[in-house]
Amino acid sequence: MNYRPLLLLASFLICVVLAVVVNLLFAVDIVYTHLFYIPIILTGIWYPRYALLMAAALGLIHIACDHATAETFKFGALLRAVLFVAVAYVTRHLALRQERLLHSLRESEERFAKVFRLSPAPLMISSIDEGRFLDVNDQGLAMLGYLREEMVGRTSAELSLFKDGEVRDAYVKKMVQQGFLRSEPVQLRTKQGGIREVLWSAETIHHQNGNVILSLFYDITERQQAENERAKLLSRLQKAISDINVLSGLL
Repeated sequence: MNYRPLLLLASFLICVVLAVVVNLLFAVDIVYTHLFYIPIILTGIWYPRYALLMAAALGLIHIACDHATAETFKFGALLRAVLFVAVAYVTRHLALRQERLLHSLRESEERFAKVFRLSPAPLMISSIDEGRFLDVNDQGLAMLGYLREEMVGRTSAELSLFKDGEVRDAYVKKMVQQGFLRSEPVQLRTKQGGIREVLWSAETIHHQNGNVILSLFYDITERQQAENERAKLLSRLQKAISDINVLSGLL
């Protein structure tokens, strides 16, 4: 149930009753107008576009009741009405600014989530201290052969993800010191036990759970295998040339 309209209506009526009773019945001018700021500020926070209207209504009621009591125009009543409007304007401005900032923040989070999900590179978000995975995109899952529920909530140690855990710890320490990693070579173990050669880039980002690691892994396994095969072929070719040269010398 939305209690805000009822609370605003109740506070508004209380202010009106106080104005009528104190001014008209008792003919006393006291600081009860301080209570008028309650519905004004609440309206500015909850319904900022109506804050000035609430302030103007309460200001006119106050001026009217004060005038009926004194039977003359009093500058103090007008000044208080102006203060109502000023408070309403400031509260409205701050509330609308906060609303815009929250809207921009939500848009940024949505854009980040889309980029994270649709990125063609494996991306992972994990805690700094224990390496617990908070999220993994589809490319990261495909590279390692896991389902999302098999990775999210578990640590890299529990999954034996890094072939050498000490290397992971050393790189994390380096990243914390300098704030980022750039293309550091590591070996990751897949769910099936295979080894993927990757380049690890990472940065610390702010998350709802505090600072976390955003990691990007560039898989170079096939390239590394191709380079190894090329090195083997080159070695064989050099050996064959050497053998030919020896044979030529013998002949």
